This record gives sequence, structure tokens and C-alpha cells, in this order.
Amino acid sequence: MSNFGDDLFRATIVARGSDLWPSARVRTSAPRDRSTISGRVYQSASKVGAVLRLAYAVRDFRWADDIVLGGGSVFQSVKGRHVMEAWLARHRLRRLSALGVSFGPFSTATDEREVSDFARAFERIVVRDRPSMEFAELWGIENKVKFGGDLAALYPFETELSTQSDGLIRIGIMPCEYKGLDRGAYLDGISAFLAALKDIHGARLRVTSIALNYHPTNGDLDLAKEVARTARTHTDEVQLHSYSGDLAETLGVIRRQSFNVATRLHGGVVSYLTETPFAQVNYHPKCADFMDDIGAPEAAAVSADADVSRWRALAQYSRTYSRPQKSVDDYRQRAESTYVYGATRNDGRGK
Repeated sequence: MSNFGDDLFRATIVARGSDLWPSARVRTSAPRDRSTISGRVYQSASKVGAVLRLAYAVRDFRWADDIVLGGGSVFQSVKGRHVMEAWLARHRLRRLSALGVSFGPFSTATDEREVSDFARAFERIVVRDRPSMEFAELWGIENKVKFGGDLAALYPFETELSTQSDGLIRIGIMPCEYKGLDRGAYLDGISAFLAALKDIHGARLRVTSIALNYHPTNGDLDLAKEVARTARTHTDEVQLHSYSGDLAETLGVIRRQSFNVATRLHGGVVSYLTETPFAQVNYHPKCADFMDDIGAPEAAAVSADADVSRWRALAQYSRTYSRPQKSVDDYRQRAESTYVYGATRNDGRGK
């Protein structure tokens, strides 16, 4: 795939499928390797890409008794394959469930009504944030919806990494080329952050700019390169890492940092789950919802329109880092009890 977060969800489903659905055969949708020709076409915005995605959906719907939307989906409207999924569920041709999804925010009342109707077609939903649970209660479907946190909490992270002994302070920066980004202001903020860090750590600073999405048109690589260029005005120790499908490699890069600044949500989620100090740029409500859920200190959250003074303050926070109030063990245990032990038994052909 092209997106680190999506691949992390896929790997989680593969690793924990037998726990989530003990009596079912499980397979994941879409091409496994999106660096291939078919993989690149699948993720393209072309008409051929749309036809290929439809073909995969039809293939999956024919094979499976249960369709599971696993991780990351933000239901803000009903479109694309969701229309087909809703039709299949409405006519009782397939069972639907969703794990690790979010509801809203909604642009119009019509979008909210369509999503609430869509959600009623599901047999079971586990949401990853509290506002989504509040929507479920508002719509009167709280009996089928549970709050379990991010699906990635089920991923079997390695417990140990090799110790770094060179004395460098490692800073990981994970940007996101989101719609509405003020690139200049963001890079100015990164520059102010690194300048303040240099005052604290001197020449012992190493910066790794990490692109977690390498989609050819919607990815982060160009912005990550800009971050690397900005970093080189503050230190000669600069590296650029682009996620290219090797999940273990990128997980290792994230975990080896002394402090991470994540804009991509799953840069922050992985930092938290591996107990790597981090801050989160809240460019989307899902980021703020995650930080609220784990009880992160206010100093760990940076607004998308933060000025340079806030970025300088973040450098000081990186030195006096405070862990979120919710322990990783508690977060994982909630996920286990909700996703795994709360799962219903399935005896169908597959998912």
C-alpha cells in the first residue's frame, strides 16, 4: 500500500485475525503490494483505478459472508463502495461490521442522516474515539457500538530495540500534506522548533523527516523533503525516510527517535503505543480526539495554526516530557476486551 496507517491496520488484522474471528477464514481486500502496476492503478484517481477498485469490491462481496471495515475509516458521508455495502446489508445478502472507525464530523445534516442509516445496517461497530460513541448514542444505536480506541493497539509490537550509544538526540518529524495546509507557516514552525532544540541540545541533534504516505499525488514525500531541507539549516545530521511498504523498517525508525512530532495520526499513535515521547499536530478532529482519549498533556498538542512561539515552547516540552495519563497497558487492555473478547462468533465462509 502507500499509506503507513492503512498497512498497519492490514498487518494487525493478519496478525490477530484468528483471535478476532476464531472460526472464520479471513482475507484482506485490495492488492497486497501497491508498488506493482495493478497496485499503482488501484490507488490512482483515474477511471481505470475506479473500475479496478469496484472489481476488487465485487470479488470480496462474492467471496465473503461477512464484510468488515477494519480500521481508519472516517464515516463523514456514504459514497463509493459503502453504497454497495449498504445495499447488501439492507437486503440481508451480507453481514456488515466495522472495527476502529470514526463518525463525523459532518458537512451537512443530510450526510449525518445517511451515515446514521448506514451505521444501522451494521451488526457490530467498534469506534476509536469518544465523539463517535456520542453520535451512536444520539442515533440510538449504542447497543451495537462499543468504544475500543485505535485498532493498532492490537498490533504485536516488538518489545525491544537495539540501544543507540552515539549520544545523539534524535528528532522524528512526520508531516502530512493535508488539504488547507499552510506549508510556509508549518515549515517556519518546524524551523523555530529546531532552532530552540539546538539551543538546548547543541550539536548532538539528529533530525529524521519521515514520509508516512508515499501516494504519488496525495502523499507526504515532497513535504518531507522540504522539512529535511529546513532541518539542514540547523544541523548537518539530517535523514529522510519514506515509508515504502516495509512496515517493520518504518516502525523501527519511529521508535528509535528521542522525540517525535507527528502530524499523520498514526505517527502519534505508534509513538504512544511504543512509549516513544511525542507531540501531535491536531490538523483533524481525529487527532485531537486521540490526544484527549489518552489524556495527553496540553503541551503535547500543537494546533494546525500554531505560531512560532508555540513551536519554541514545544522544544522545551520535549526536554521535560510528561507521559499521557492513560497508560499504554490500560489502552491495550481496553482494545483487547472490546475488539477481541467482545467479538461475536462467526461461522461463515470468510471475512
